[in-house]
Amino acid sequence: MKIFNDKQVWFVTGSQHLYGPQVLESVAQNSEEIIAGLNSSDDI
Repeated sequence: MKIFNDKQVWFVTGSQHLYGPQVLESVAQNSEEIIAGLNSSDDI
């Protein structure tokens, strides 16, 4: 397997304001949890 040390992965999420602030906060929190999991993995 090739190792690419100089590459980046961008994780982009979003929602629409018409769903309300609770949904937007939930999307933000879920995104942060996913990113924290990806960042803590030595396999990625």
